[in-house]
Amino acid sequence: MGEWTSAGLSAILHGVTAAARPSVLVIGLDCLAPDLVFDRYREQLPTFAALMDQGTWGPLRSADPPITIPAWTCMMTGVPASRLGLYGFRHRRLGSYADKYLANANHVRAPRVWDVLSRAGRSVGVLGVPQTWPPAPVNGFLVSDAPAGGSRAFTFPAELENEIERTVGRYQFDVEGFRMADPDRVLAAIAAITRQRFELFRALGTSRGGDFLMMVDMGPDRLHHLFYRHCDPAHPRHRPAHRHSGVVLDYYRLLDAELALTLRLAPADCHVLVVSDHGAQPMLGGFCLNDWLVARGYLRLKCPVPAVRDFHESLVDWSRTRAWAWGGHCGRIFLNLRGREPEGTVAPDQAPTLLQEIAHELEAELDASGRPMGNRVLRMGGSELPDPAGDHPDLIVYLGEMRWRALGSIGHADLFQLENDTGADDASHHPMGVFIHCGPGRPQGHRADLRILDVAPTILSWFNQQPVDGCDGRVLDL
Repeated sequence: MGEWTSAGLSAILHGVTAAARPSVLVIGLDCLAPDLVFDRYREQLPTFAALMDQGTWGPLRSADPPITIPAWTCMMTGVPASRLGLYGFRHRRLGSYADKYLANANHVRAPRVWDVLSRAGRSVGVLGVPQTWPPAPVNGFLVSDAPAGGSRAFTFPAELENEIERTVGRYQFDVEGFRMADPDRVLAAIAAITRQRFELFRALGTSRGGDFLMMVDMGPDRLHHLFYRHCDPAHPRHRPAHRHSGVVLDYYRLLDAELALTLRLAPADCHVLVVSDHGAQPMLGGFCLNDWLVARGYLRLKCPVPAVRDFHESLVDWSRTRAWAWGGHCGRIFLNLRGREPEGTVAPDQAPTLLQEIAHELEAELDASGRPMGNRVLRMGGSELPDPAGDHPDLIVYLGEMRWRALGSIGHADLFQLENDTGADDASHHPMGVFIHCGPGRPQGHRADLRILDVAPTILSWFNQQPVDGCDGRVLDL
């Protein structure tokens, strides 16, 4: 690994080899944690530290909800998730109980930065950004996130797949089954995929270039979900001197080394951004949201559930049910609304009172020790979720400010569980991600007012382009 100092950063930025010199270079690292980069590991991450020393940096307030989808799309549009109609990866079509779909690029309601720039005649290169499959035409190249529905096509132009195969071999989208697999195998796979993604980004940035180049690597997210307890002494399941106690720092050092090599794509007058969509924090456990709704009489089942099982709509007595929930990093609660759902029981004029009642009871909920959980419930149309569009839930629940995961399973004897019900998990999402900028402008050091919605309009301003319709972000003075 190369050792880079603040004084040596200019030399890195002058090592230009790209076919078309980028004006903006964005390195996205999903779930990269600001407390680790800015504080705990800073002295051992010379490339991150050099960018911070010469630029502007600080925690980046994520989207609501602060999860991969919608956060990256919010970052690249400046539009709030509710206005985009994106509330997670999974969605339920309003007016149905079990008609579900996974959000992909076809569900993005606003042009992203590379769309605006392509239309303005600027060249772009995009690699691995979530919610970019199926790949759409751009003025340059695009390597999407994982294909779905049996499709194999994942690039624009299509022939780029052959170039990728020649350059890095079989392209790896993610660690398959990472929550269930052997931890050491997962650890090796995360590092290998990160190296491959950075190598490919550098190769394509060199061979094809672009005025705007952006990549996202999911490695930090996968690492935190499996190994976060080993880097945080405050984690309830932390074990000092565990054989994995150094793996998070080692991986961050890998990111630092890959970042140093990748900065060679950028000329000295390039705007370099290192960003994450959200951060990480210890996961205290899981809260059984559907069991809570059953206990409170909002959700009625056809028959008692004799053992823990995945929640399924076929279990529900809809004629007596007023609300049900989906699990995840945050909980999503749906009303069984008359006139909307097939067997709706809640009259529309009663819905606001019922939503207020559920929210009040959840926000007053105590943990297993009798202390307030610190839950926060977001209502559609509030300041966090303005102008809700698409197939929206009726409430979004942050359990203990997301320190507790919402469990979607049902039949638990205790509302509080130690583990995630979808597999191994050490970390919950934190609403603050990472923002580092280095390049032309006025370095400001630390800032505390940065928001994910500000990124897109700021990038577009560097190309003399206006924000997209529906944007709530502001142009940052950098």
